[in-house]
Amino acid sequence: MTNEELARRIQQGERDLLLQLWEQVRRYAHNRAYKWQKAAGGRGGTTVEDLEQEAFIAFLEALEGW
Repeated sequence: MTNEELARRIQQGERDLLLQLWEQVRRYAHNRAYKWQKAAGGRGGTTVEDLEQEAFIAFLEALEGW
């Protein structure tokens, strides 16, 4: 099932599919978080895990507005 199909079904109330969609986009979120952390050079104490958590929150917000 595509990301768009999963997002549509989640918005229609099938919340149990939320983690399935996250798993499909998690690799991308991790790669972006790694690049952001590397670009920051460790300044501010931000870790890849912190950035992944922010990505998950942004993912949830994006689903609401999509």
